[in-house]
Amino acid sequence: MKLVTYSANNSGPQLGAVRNDRVINLHTASNGQLPKDMRSFLEMGDAGMDLAVATVASADDSVPLSSVKLHAPISDPNKVVAIGLNYIDHIKETNSPTPKIPIMFNKYTTSIIGPDDEIRWSPELTAKVDWEVELAVVIGKKCYQVAEENAFDY
Repeated sequence: MKLVTYSANNSGPQLGAVRNDRVINLHTASNGQLPKDMRSFLEMGDAGMDLAVATVASADDSVPLSSVKLHAPISDPNKVVAIGLNYIDHIKETNSPTPKIPIMFNKYTTSIIGPDDEIRWSPELTAKVDWEVELAVVIGKKCYQVAEENAFDY
């Protein structure tokens, strides 16, 4: 099941699930048992996921994926932690030594945008904009020092 935050028909962002190139509004399809936003949904934990799976299986009403605007899944996370020099090609292109421990830094949550959103920047403030593929990981459960073999449980 692919979860999305989307808007359709001039609505605000809402929680949905994609099934066969169509989007199901999870709040509406669950008769209000599921929240309207992704963050609240994730806070429900496994119970929310179980209800979402059941809701998608029985839902009749949906809209074409091609007719909706997709947003960033969560626009207001508690924090965004990034890791620098995290792949070999980037280490080589910057002539940097391979870090012995991850280089971690924070990013502003205001930098989060959705797919197809315009990347805004000012040439007066920034001489160069470099492209990168960024991957966000949303951890649904609280965790600390999780073993690699248990990572998918979080």
